[in-house]
Amino acid sequence: MKKIKWKNIIGWTIAALVAGFIVYSNMQEQKALQESGKRNVYAVLPLSGPQAVWGKQAQETIDYYLKQNPDTPINLIYIDSEGNPSKALTGLQSKVLDDNNPIVISGISSVGAAILPFLSQHGGFNVSMYTKVSPATAAYKNQQRISFSIYTEMGKKLVEYANKNYKTMVVFYSEDELGRLGLNAMKEVFKGKIKDSFSFSVADLDVRNTVAKAVAENPEAVFVIAPPSIGYRNIIKELGTSNYKGIILTSQSYQVDWIYQNLEGIDNIMFPCYDILLEDSTSVKRKEIMAKLENEGLHLNSLTIEPYNAVAFVDYMLKNNIPFERSEILKMKTFEGIAGPLTFTENGDSAFELGFCTVKNGKIVPVEE
Repeated sequence: MKKIKWKNIIGWTIAALVAGFIVYSNMQEQKALQESGKRNVYAVLPLSGPQAVWGKQAQETIDYYLKQNPDTPINLIYIDSEGNPSKALTGLQSKVLDDNNPIVISGISSVGAAILPFLSQHGGFNVSMYTKVSPATAAYKNQQRISFSIYTEMGKKLVEYANKNYKTMVVFYSEDELGRLGLNAMKEVFKGKIKDSFSFSVADLDVRNTVAKAVAENPEAVFVIAPPSIGYRNIIKELGTSNYKGIILTSQSYQVDWIYQNLEGIDNIMFPCYDILLEDSTSVKRKEIMAKLENEGLHLNSLTIEPYNAVAFVDYMLKNNIPFERSEILKMKTFEGIAGPLTFTENGDSAFELGFCTVKNGKIVPVEE
């Protein structure tokens, strides 16, 4: 007769008890949540890794909104994607469990593409920040999602400006989905000559040789395409401190404080910005919001605006019992965001006005086009 391995049996029993306790705890938590009238909302952000700079800023903004609106029916649950689509999906699956119709706030489109099939299976809804419907998410553009995005519009604004003013260009692009898609798009839409293109990692610490090669090409313009990250900051900084005299075009530099705050004296950098940053079009209400954010140590840039709009939108929908359905959202016509009213397109993407800005004396200022 085979000897019974009591150690194994005890181990299995303990594991079963722990698993049962976790399930029971989750059920109790869900019950308490339902009784409180709150709803789980999951925010999938890169809170660690080289892209954590924008993930942390988004988290700070969402926390600020929740602090300012204690009556919100939102129970916010953060999930660290580390900027990795597969980790984003795994993290979401481990948190959602039996939560029906989950509401998820997310950022970059590669993460959106990874989690959208899962949300579709569970009747969920995705509120996307920063990126519109892209090749990565195009297959899901008719699903339940809405986007508070800037990258696509900023890119268009910059390309229009470049086509009007420059004939030669060098492109820097990050070794990820955003960078590669941006480079391919630039090759199609820029009417002048792209002399060369240089890739870099979002974690690159030393980019001096790469920048030196680009500057040696003597292009009229340098276009930098990448998510806010360590590598992106170093590319911008090295370009700014090199002897390059042409224009530096980028959609990202003002989004994270530490990218632009050390660019004092660099007057050849230009980037799109919201009309709220242009004094003539800033309303009293917007100035009040900007002042409140400043008091909290937050600056009203795109990395602040988009997560604020995203969580405010979810809050508005829940408080007014509006179903998270694309058709219902399109009936709204516009949504009053932190930067004023936003219009939604049939694809579920938001539309807004942009101007051009640069950095002077450590501050963002408008540029005449």
